Amino acid sequence: HLTDAGIGPLVFANRDAARAERLAATFAGRAMGLDAFRAGPPELDALVSATTAPEAVLSAADLERVARGKPLFAVDLAVPRDLEPCSLPGIELVDLEALRERASENRALR
Repeated sequence: HLTDAGIGPLVFANRDAARAERLAATFAGRAMGLDAFRAGPPELDALVSATTAPEAVLSAADLERVARGKPLFAVDLAVPRDLEPCSLPGIELVDLEALRERASENRALR
């Protein structure tokens, strides 16, 4: 949906670099290992995270590094959470609970 809407370029970061490569090839994006992403993330406006990791894969410091002092919209679709909760200026972090609340509010408005 993102590429169909003209959003990109997409970056796929994964603990398994080969899997990131497969995703990037499928969606005409760029691939990188998660460690490389943490060390030197590309410039991003939005981040979507969805893994099966048992704990957060990106810390608040990682998110700050990803933001590079610019606004960042981060969506955490994982259970348990992939993104460490933070309240850093310019970073809007939305998790599944927040999405449920927004959906419920929108249903009530209809």
